[in-house]
Amino acid sequence: MVSVPVPGIVGGLGPASTVDYYNNIISEYRRTVERDVYPRILINSVDMTDILADVSAHSYDSLTAKLAEAVSQLKNAGADFALIASNTPHVVFDRLAQVSQLPLISIVEAVVAHTAVHGWTHVLFTGTLFTMNNTFYPEKFAQAGITCTMPPPDDRERIHQIIFPDLEAGIVTPEMKSRFQAVCSPLITAESAAGTPVDAVILGCTELPLLIHDGDMPVPVVNTTAVHIRAAVRRMCCQ
Repeated sequence: MVSVPVPGIVGGLGPASTVDYYNNIISEYRRTVERDVYPRILINSVDMTDILADVSAHSYDSLTAKLAEAVSQLKNAGADFALIASNTPHVVFDRLAQVSQLPLISIVEAVVAHTAVHGWTHVLFTGTLFTMNNTFYPEKFAQAGITCTMPPPDDRERIHQIIFPDLEAGIVTPEMKSRFQAVCSPLITAESAAGTPVDAVILGCTELPLLIHDGDMPVPVVNTTAVHIRAAVRRMCCQ
């Protein structure tokens, strides 16, 4: 029997999206191999409050060290590669990759590659306030020749308030969806009126796909969780 590489997930960032990763890695793997099998998956659920404290304080050395320790624990448990089940901690991904004891799959690189394959050249980015205020997504998109537009500051706050605290806790309501649409739809309309139409909306927080799905926006949405999961399953299948 061929040994399947074991994914290790640094999870808990937040718990609801970690469950989404677990369930969908299994279903995507089974769909891909077309067999009645269940892959081995390891999850190291870290303290989200502790991690976000480092993010807020820009304590990147501490954040990198904590994530590296989480990856090391996954390696010791038998993981062959690792992924961080959250967009925001990817602010230190390049640092982490240099010290990680396991190969890592970047959600940012996977999303940029996915966008490029579709031929999209202009995206609207949504996510946590920290991620929207940072440059690690726009820089990677720019390297691929893709324009990444961030919402204005007030709209960033509105999106962040949809994510925290309720969506992070797995709470989803129609009112939250309406609020998200009310923020993003005018931005898409405005970009089109300015002659720079948006090709897709990036759901750059792994909780947002719990709320927003294809058909909810006037343009396609990119589920960063699903893209990351497919990249992990390709690694499991192709080694």
